Amino acid sequence: MGSLSNEILANRFVFSIGADKPKESDRFLSDSVLAMQISGDLTLETNHDKITMKPGNFLLACKHQFVKVTKSPSQTQQHKAILLTLDEEVLRNYALENGI
Repeated sequence: MGSLSNEILANRFVFSIGADKPKESDRFLSDSVLAMQISGDLTLETNHDKITMKPGNFLLACKHQFVKVTKSPSQTQQHKAILLTLDEEVLRNYALENGI
């Protein structure tokens, strides 16, 4: 296996399909997730925290959490976000390659 920076990991992307009206769901994060908010708002609520992401925000959410997810479109655009799952192997290799 080569350097992660030179590989495309096809099974790592999860797209949050646009929502034109508010949607709520409960999720269990079995892997860590890196999220980038494109448009609208994304609110993640755990037992301890409540975070609302705005367009341009990034968030690294740790694995093994139950989260309540609320997707809210803006007045002019659908909700859109890009999510990248980061399993143990990916995180371990990144840390080794970068001396973390």
